[in-house]
Amino acid sequence: MTEQRANKRSLRALVRGAMDTALELVTLGEANTSAKTTPPSAPTVVHPHRRTLDHRRNRRKRQGMVPPRPQVCTSPVHRPVAERSA
Repeated sequence: MTEQRANKRSLRALVRGAMDTALELVTLGEANTSAKTTPPSAPTVVHPHRRTLDHRRNRRKRQGMVPPRPQVCTSPVHRPVAERSA
């Protein structure tokens, strides 16, 4: 019985082989892409999480309902640097 176990690969070796195969499949597409791909543009000055609070105004309000409070998003936003003319 111990002779049969010696032929089996360890879990560590199996996981390493699976990760190597997955890495090869992921990077396979990168080898065929052209290097002239433009990088994504920087985000605009407009905050990405802003939305109007009037999205519920089309519904009729019941009597005694409290108006919704405006929510402030605290996530950091990348502000593009203004170009300087020298």
